[in-house]
Amino acid sequence: MIISYEAWEAVRDERKLGYVADFCPVCREIRACRLFRVGEKFSAEPLNGAPRIANVVRCEYCPFTTPVDALTYASIAKTACSDIETLIQQTNPQIRTKLAGSLALAERLKRPDAQVSSGLRQSLLLEPFQHLAGPLEVMFRRDKKLDRPTIGSGLVTIVLTFLLVGGCTAFSHGSKDDEKWFLAVALAAVIGGLFTLVQHALGTKRRVRTEFIPALANALRPLKPTREELVTCVSTVRAGGWRLGKEVQPEQLWSAVEDRLAA
Repeated sequence: MIISYEAWEAVRDERKLGYVADFCPVCREIRACRLFRVGEKFSAEPLNGAPRIANVVRCEYCPFTTPVDALTYASIAKTACSDIETLIQQTNPQIRTKLAGSLALAERLKRPDAQVSSGLRQSLLLEPFQHLAGPLEVMFRRDKKLDRPTIGSGLVTIVLTFLLVGGCTAFSHGSKDDEKWFLAVALAAVIGGLFTLVQHALGTKRRVRTEFIPALANALRPLKPTREELVTCVSTVRAGGWRLGKEVQPEQLWSAVEDRLAA
């Protein structure tokens, strides 16, 4: 079930608490996840009576993020652990018992000859979309991180502006030269600034392409979906009003799934 965006309204003011082992339904594996405390500065009640979210975990291998009860973990590791078994024993030793059914299904799907009922297949195809819909909403509405192209264009703008200012100081010989140099500086700053803003605006779409589509493709690969099934899944999410259904194009996703099936 997709967590309503009203509930996700509480997910802000994140504070990193550490790492835990938990099951990621997108990766369909037990993964190292980062645990956050959220909503500490959120004074108003969540909209439409949605439950307040106190903690979330975020998978270290995909964008999956979900609310959790932090008290269910035996402990919290302060640093990342490369050995998942060590992290399981330290933070969530009962996970294989508690999630035996989910883990058994995940293992069954890894087999080349895996067979599931049509009803379960439809549910499994839609499941990764449902789990990633909420995190993508948060990313587009609030979590606009500076990615490498944005940082790179900003740095180039700053360096070019300083070089032109230096050139103006060193090579200017009179008021006419000063006007030309200052005009060059102004144009570089304006054009570079606008380009940086455009890169920042496009940053979330790049993250859809580099983070969300690969995560969806990896989750769908064991099911070997058809193009028509992917179109149906995307249309279902779009009909629910979720941005994931608008940002993920079926052809892009189909191409990513094909690449993984061919590998």
